[in-house]
Amino acid sequence: MPLVALVGCSDPKAANEKNFKKVIQAHLDEYGDQVICINAPVGQEQNVIAENDVKYPFAAALTSAGLLKEEKLSNNNDTEATIAQSNFTLTDEGQKFVKAQNANATDFCSGKFTVEKINNFTEPADALGETISKVDYRVKVKDLADWATNEEVQTLYPGLKPLTNPEGYDVKSILGLTNNGWEYKSPKLL
Repeated sequence: MPLVALVGCSDPKAANEKNFKKVIQAHLDEYGDQVICINAPVGQEQNVIAENDVKYPFAAALTSAGLLKEEKLSNNNDTEATIAQSNFTLTDEGQKFVKAQNANATDFCSGKFTVEKINNFTEPADALGETISKVDYRVKVKDLADWATNEEVQTLYPGLKPLTNPEGYDVKSILGLTNNGWEYKSPKLL
């Protein structure tokens, strides 16, 4: 009698780390490779910022990170009370990370979500007629540009620091079971 072995077959409906990691990563891949974004106070038209403007430290930090170039404007006024101003423009390096730009602002983006590991998950259970499992997993943002981890930039954009933590961060999501296997339900990360 011949012996048949099924090697490498897996059940997409099984509640296991491999299936959950695959489903979650497919969902995260939908965000692309620009998941960490910051908004800069420099746009297509508004590029002149006075040194006493609340936007100036942000533009200066992005200049030190290599995204912007600062040109000090000369003071043609003879009064000492005139406030120094600078014109900020995108550098070639900055242009690589532009996701959106309008007259007054520019969004710089970088990075890609990666599931590092499944920490744990609940046994599948019925919830309002659907089988679900709650999954706790660790996410890291990879392929980050240097500006995203720049200390000066992170000080002014404090939301960056937890997202760029080299250890990653934990997320809880709900997966639902369908006739084709597991699918991502919630939450949306961005």
